[in-house]
Formats: sequence, structure tokens, C-alpha cells
Amino acid sequence: MATVTTKHALPRPSAGDPADGPANFTRLTDALDPLIATQASGTTAARPAFGKAGRLYWNTDTASLEYDTGTAWAPLRPVTALVPTLPTTGLYDGQIAYYQTATMASQGVVWAFRYRLGGGTYKWEFIGGPPLRAASSGRALYQFTGASYVAPTSAISLTLPPLEGDYDVVQESLFGQAADYINSVLVSYNVGAITAQASLDTWSLQTAFGNTVVSGSKTWRHAAVASGAILAERVRNNIAGSPGGNLYDTRIMATPVRVK
Repeated sequence: MATVTTKHALPRPSAGDPADGPANFTRLTDALDPLIATQASGTTAARPAFGKAGRLYWNTDTASLEYDTGTAWAPLRPVTALVPTLPTTGLYDGQIAYYQTATMASQGVVWAFRYRLGGGTYKWEFIGGPPLRAASSGRALYQFTGASYVAPTSAISLTLPPLEGDYDVVQESLFGQAADYINSVLVSYNVGAITAQASLDTWSLQTAFGNTVVSGSKTWRHAAVASGAILAERVRNNIAGSPGGNLYDTRIMATPVRVK
């Protein structure tokens, strides 16, 4: 009676079986056929039509391994480990990278990016992750009176990762009046070598007499931010002759939109 192999259960004749070569050979090839995965390589145009499940194909156009499901060619994309630098070689459209620097790790932040072949200058698009942040905590009151931007006492700053690109930045502040006056403050920040700009001057906090403390938040999108740029907190008085006010805690948060 025919027996089978241990690992793949391939049929084989036993010593007492009749010499029936064709029948035994047929049983063996029938068992082997679904177990064999063929592999080839070439361009997308040269790739054979799908329909034979289990085949593998290395697509030289996308630098990716593809699998014939029987109804389509599907890319085999392994789980990507955390990387401190986005890949620059062997890239394919739709590739996912999980990015984390040492600073990001200290905050428990991981950014997920998707590569786009037709993405222009910034081909890595942000697809998820919490913001990188800097915040003051229990800051002593800082009273100011000037009409020029200055760094408040214990000013905070946020150093962005070495990824040039577009970023969304959120700034949140808590402000209180210094005395029984109308007090107003413009809250801003420098973006790398670019000092606090007039375009950010719409971000204002104001208290008036009975109002003692106010808070606010605003988001800006910054294009073409330099790699490793520093976002540095700045404030200035907004009402001529006003005695200024007390700036409490501030938080700056940044997430990428698309990067190189």
C-alpha cells in the first residue's frame, strides 16, 4: 500500500505495491503542484496575468515583491520597524514608514508616513501620529510692556525633526491682566531663522477690567519649513500705553503634513 511523506504528505509506493509508474507519478505531481511557488522578476508590463495562486513576482518598477492571489497581484509589504531616517532607496508608491527620533521617543511619539511617487518635492505624506510638543509648566508670571516681540521669561521652544516640509503648528496660551486695565498680548513664535511675522499677529489675547484670565489656541500651516527648525515662543504688547499683562503657561505642538 502506498505511503506518504511526513512533511508534505507526498504519495510514494511501498515495497509491496505493483509497479504502476504512471499512476504513482500522477498522484505525486497532483500533490506537488499546489505546493510549488514559482518566482520571476521584471517590469509591471512584463508581469504575467494573475490567476495562478501562490506565484511570486519581483516587480522591478516598484522594487516590491508581489503575490498572485488568484484574482490579483498583491504587494507583499513587511511590517516596517521604527526608523530614525526616512528611506531614500528601493522606494515604491504607497510604501509605509514609521519614523521616530530620540526626542520623539522621549514623548512617546511615532509618525507614520506614506510615500507617493507623484508627490512633488515632498513625497512622504503624513498619515498618523500625535504631535511633537513643548510646554511650560507652572511658569512664573511674566509682565511685559514693549511693542516688539521678545522671549518671555522661561520661554519654550520646540525643535522639529530633521525633515524639511510643511507643518501644522498649534500654539495655546493662558494670559491674565496685570492690573485693572485693558491688557492685550500678541502671542507668536519664530520658525527657525524666520522671526515672528506680521502674518501671525492675528493671534491675540485680551483682558478687560473684570476679566482676569483668558486662554486661546490657534493653528497655522507653515510651508517649506527647514530641516530641524526651532519654533521659539515670542510675545509683544498689542495696545499702546497698556501696562502689559501676565503671561502664564504656553504650549506649542507640531505635526507634519508632507516632508522630503
